Amino acid sequence: MVRISRKASASGAAAQKLGFNGKVSEARAWLREKPENHPFTSGEEVIAHLNRIHARIVPQLPTLFGRMPKARFAIRLTDPEIAATTPARYLSPNDSGRPGIFQMPVTDPRQVLSGELAALLAHEGMPGHHFDTGIKLENKVPEFRRRMWVNAFGEGWGLYAESLGHELGLYDEPLDLVGRYSLELLRACRLVADTGLHAKSWTRAQAIQYLVEECGQPEGGATVEVLRYMAWPGQALGYKIDELTLLELRAKATQRLGPRFDLRAFHDAVLAEGRMPLSMLRPRMEAWIEAQAK
Repeated sequence: MVRISRKASASGAAAQKLGFNGKVSEARAWLREKPENHPFTSGEEVIAHLNRIHARIVPQLPTLFGRMPKARFAIRLTDPEIAATTPARYLSPNDSGRPGIFQMPVTDPRQVLSGELAALLAHEGMPGHHFDTGIKLENKVPEFRRRMWVNAFGEGWGLYAESLGHELGLYDEPLDLVGRYSLELLRACRLVADTGLHAKSWTRAQAIQYLVEECGQPEGGATVEVLRYMAWPGQALGYKIDELTLLELRAKATQRLGPRFDLRAFHDAVLAEGRMPLSMLRPRMEAWIEAQAK
């Protein structure tokens, strides 16, 4: 709760720089009302904007990682036939040379908020899913470990990668910072929606209403989100569980190692053996910290 309240305060402060003085839950709806915040007239313009952000990210990655994935990366539009019911997603590269692909659904380009794209790309592309997926596919391990999906690890890493956008300079502009925190607000709200649906007997309509009223989600977007939570209990919770674990481990390593803490080595160690349950990740990283200390 403390982390969420701090981020809500930071979001409110950033939004005030843009002239907003309402509730944090109303910030995203306020952004949507301003035409200059969604300037795109075609899906191709959205992809071009994402590629410009990607071009800013890539040169800075060696400051945060010692190991980079060898697989190529591409950004493409989601097939129009499924774009209305499919969230933004990452498709894994394969052994035949297909790149990792970030698919961006665009049904109405004028509804795409430019300020949210930097955080979204950090999650789905580099240093998010393309890093943990690309690196695990290069490992010389049994095939099931190269292909295995562990929801908390995969999505938690993607969420942690969004936070690295601060170190990559992605949120220097107030609009991009508000976009980053509006996505954080969504993640906090969907913890409530997920548990509401599966532990509190909420209806589909109740969950959609909650995301609209408390998160400023448009009804169409909220409906797509809720359909996913209904079909995949606990999936939304996994994001936060691992993100908080990674932040805790990073803080522990920073405190234990002091000036010897190497962020590049820490990230490489987290990703070195591919996705794994958190019950394995935590003791493995704690052992790594102690080995570094010696």
